[in-house]
Amino acid sequence: MATNQKALEEREQQAVDYIKANANLSDLTVVEKIYQQLSRQGTFQTPIGLGFLQELETLLLPEEPVATPSESKPAVKMYTKEEVVAELKKAKAKQQKKVQILTVSTVILAIMVVVMLGISMTSKLPTVLNYKDMVTDEYASWETELRNREEEVRRREQELLEKESQYVESMDRQNQEQQTHYDTEDMDSLGEEDTGEDTEAENLGEE
Repeated sequence: MATNQKALEEREQQAVDYIKANANLSDLTVVEKIYQQLSRQGTFQTPIGLGFLQELETLLLPEEPVATPSESKPAVKMYTKEEVVAELKKAKAKQQKKVQILTVSTVILAIMVVVMLGISMTSKLPTVLNYKDMVTDEYASWETELRNREEEVRRREQELLEKESQYVESMDRQNQEQQTHYDTEDMDSLGEEDTGEDTEAENLGEE
């Protein structure tokens, strides 16, 4: 009987060492999954295994210090993937609207220049010529400003598209890595159960 107890303790110690070496116990999601699976299956029965379960339970229920008013910090809103994409689209729409307004303004100024040129061709008054020069200069200034702003808008749109693409790729990569991690843990857990059953069968054979 003492031999069986010792063998069981050794097997549970090996299982504990394996979990600590291969599982990311700093991730509470992983810890919770391991704890629930071990508790449900009744894998551990000796003080060694039960002590490890208690360690996992402690990790899942950490003691949080009570924050004083001076230490409390405002809650930070966490945005979902859909909310980030929506915000990026809103920013892009605003930039496009600004370009449209500048384009309409430029067209209006162009029409004014054409009108002034027509007036100058039919009139020799100095005041009309001066007004024509003033409008022409103003149009040139607006055209330069529009060109600069259009370049800035295109640059910002490209940055928004790159940020959106990087965020989506990052979210997909994290989901894939997490899924792969969970699948590996499930396979390792099944391997441990098979090893435990073989050991128990050998112990029974020895008896």
